[in-house]
Amino acid sequence: LVWSSIQSAASASISLVIGFFLALLLLSSGRRWTKWLMLALLLPGFFPPLMIVLTGMQVTDWLGLSSLGLGVVVFCHALMNVGLVAVGVYQLVVMRLKGMIELATVESAPYKMIVGSIILRRLWRELAILFFLVFSMCFTSFSIPLILGGDQTMSFEVLVYQKVRVYNDWNQALFYVFFEMFFVSCFIWLLPKQDDESVVTELLQFGRWPMPMVFAFCLAPLLLVLFSELAGVLPALTQLHLLSELGGHFWVLSFQSLYLGFAASFVSVLLCWCMGYLSPWGKLRKVFQGLSAPSAVVVGFGLMLLFGDQPYLQLVSLVLGLSILFFPYLYRWQLDPALQRLQSQVEMAKVMGAGRSQIFWDILRPQLVSPVGFIAGVMGFWVIGEFALVQLMTGKELTLAVLAQGLLERYRLDLGSIVILWTITLGFVNWLFIGGVVRVFSHRS
Repeated sequence: LVWSSIQSAASASISLVIGFFLALLLLSSGRRWTKWLMLALLLPGFFPPLMIVLTGMQVTDWLGLSSLGLGVVVFCHALMNVGLVAVGVYQLVVMRLKGMIELATVESAPYKMIVGSIILRRLWRELAILFFLVFSMCFTSFSIPLILGGDQTMSFEVLVYQKVRVYNDWNQALFYVFFEMFFVSCFIWLLPKQDDESVVTELLQFGRWPMPMVFAFCLAPLLLVLFSELAGVLPALTQLHLLSELGGHFWVLSFQSLYLGFAASFVSVLLCWCMGYLSPWGKLRKVFQGLSAPSAVVVGFGLMLLFGDQPYLQLVSLVLGLSILFFPYLYRWQLDPALQRLQSQVEMAKVMGAGRSQIFWDILRPQLVSPVGFIAGVMGFWVIGEFALVQLMTGKELTLAVLAQGLLERYRLDLGSIVILWTITLGFVNWLFIGGVVRVFSHRS
């Protein structure tokens, strides 16, 4: 608990400080480049955790440092979350303080006074929310501490995993799971309540940071991840015979990864249509809005208790667990904003006497095809790149991501980089295929 709290607080603090600085750079980037820079900042958090783990191991290798321990875990968590914080702070400034900043700029107020007296003073509450959000995400993080934590710096999630998989001590694991749920719930309960906000579409230009500096800092996280992947792949391309070490097992894992990705994408489509059909259901929406950071260990542990270890139910429980893990994020990111935009049409149809089924088939379904296809594609992409929950629930090398995990743990960065690149390729193939299938079936029906 102490180690998890320390690393979560350190990760959240670093992410908040650097993210706030990057948000100030975004504010001075100009209307032409802001959206592209925001996308670049968000991409490291979008990639599968394996790429972030590889980056942490490559960086520590270049610096001659240990690739295990608190420092590298905090570095990887900050790398994943700093862009989320930067974009969040930028949108808060534009949404809440745009007029005030423009007035202060016209009156020639000093830059430091605007940052300190307007942005920091008026957004301290929202910055605290961002801190606790990142803290809860890092506290329930399982993938990165599983590989990089080491034996001396074990996280709470990894401890539960070892109690189940290594020691088969379900009683202690159950106690730790309930304690973690209580601990995280206390943090969520302490968060200030926040009104619903619409997505920011306006832009604001404020400050005069040099554009080369803006590009260098905003692109640094993404370029570091991509360069680390290339640094492992390029040398390995001259040694493709290394793949012969994996034999036919490599292609079996490729098929199983695709199969799992397709199944999870299909489940996400069903969930989206169910949420659309039940919309508006305020209580259900509050449930999904409140699931800020589902714990992989809690989800996996609960489903293992529910389904047991029967082989014929293992795939069902695994697909269900991966859907529970990722769907709340995708719901808040894509589906909920789309449903809110259509709410006025739904209310108008109700006034005119339309029933729930007619509203869904004639109004919601045709206009939700694009976000649903996107959600299904991203779900499959993330599932194919997920290794921690698969390892927890099966204890087997079932997918390419689990294979890559084993290679990284053995410091086979060259072969691991190739497997990670192939895993990401399969994820994009699944994304394109599922998105096309959703569009075709929606148009035909």
